[in-house]
Amino acid sequence: MTLRIATPGDSRCISSIVRESSAYKGEYKIQVEGRSFEESFFRDNLVKVCEIDGGEIVGFYSITTPGVTRTQGDSELSYLFVHNEWQGKGIGRKLFHDAVSTARLEGRTRLIIVAHPPSRGFYLRMGAEKVGEQSPLGKVRWNRPIYAVNLGNQSDQRVR
Repeated sequence: MTLRIATPGDSRCISSIVRESSAYKGEYKIQVEGRSFEESFFRDNLVKVCEIDGGEIVGFYSITTPGVTRTQGDSELSYLFVHNEWQGKGIGRKLFHDAVSTARLEGRTRLIIVAHPPSRGFYLRMGAEKVGEQSPLGKVRWNRPIYAVNLGNQSDQRVR
């Protein structure tokens, strides 16, 4: 498994991973129906994909660009998805740890996650702490838990 920076050419694959996610079935399907990623998504966010031998993309994450996050010093993990057939094989953990490391290296103080309710156990196992809830917004008709990972970079809180 390798991680690399995603490109707009990866849009079709990551869009498919999101739209077909088994975690978003039933009432949650509305949140991912028709989701696709435009070129601006790759320009405005850090997006990394996880590939297995042969170049097949089996997961990805994105972190919002500093300066558009909730508070100075925060980054937000806006997506973390693993292909259905590859779940339970450590890919989500690898992606999450890379996102935390990346935010820490950028000097961020916290990584914020507005999560999908069924992902609660995953984020708690990864060491995130619940810090609030987001009320229903747009197509989403349920509260979404908000988690945070403190990154320990208290000395540099400037938005770059």
